[in-house]
Amino acid sequence: MKANLRILLMEDNKYHSLLIKKELMESYPQAVLSVSQSAEFAFDELQRNNYRVAIIDFNPAWSEGVDFIRKLHQGKPALKIIVLALDDTNQLSQNVLGAGADKFVIKNDTFHRLLPDIIDKLLNPPSKKMKLLSHGLKLLPEETSTIIDLTVGTLAHEINNPLMTILGETELLLNNGYRLAPEIDRKLRIIEKSAQRIRKALTKLSSISEPTLKETPTGVFIELDKP
Repeated sequence: MKANLRILLMEDNKYHSLLIKKELMESYPQAVLSVSQSAEFAFDELQRNNYRVAIIDFNPAWSEGVDFIRKLHQGKPALKIIVLALDDTNQLSQNVLGAGADKFVIKNDTFHRLLPDIIDKLLNPPSKKMKLLSHGLKLLPEETSTIIDLTVGTLAHEINNPLMTILGETELLLNNGYRLAPEIDRKLRIIEKSAQRIRKALTKLSSISEPTLKETPTGVFIELDKP
């Protein structure tokens, strides 16, 4: 991807332009980076060549303003648009994002250092990063934090809360002071045991820092009992 990456930078501040170019070329040494100081030239250049990313320093003095971002998005819907600005006055971030920009970045002292990571995430969203190596069944290093965050967050939200309800209600039924019919008691204890197993699995998943995978007859899973 990096070898074929074309980025257009629209920046009229020469110092900021140098900072951005240095940061991007260190991260993407084989990429093509073009720089423009005018909206008109930037728009024409984007129409002529197949750019994947446009970094636009928003200038309030433009006659087109937010409409320029909208025009870019409509003309090149696959183009990833990152808008830079000195501040977020008059709900600028909401306006440019609503017009089709993918990311809004405030130009603080270290904003340029954020750009490579932003570009990587825009071009390679988490759903596209989860690939397995054909040997070893291990995750690629840059994918590790993504899959951990997604797994833990999803499980905590979708499973843990209702699971606690199931365990709580089961415990109340088993310890309500009344003698239950043997078959009902047996089934409730099966439910309790299964819920406890799920809870232990969630706990193990949340503590994994370097996940490895294992093959089973039903598919590939994260190894929970790695020593």
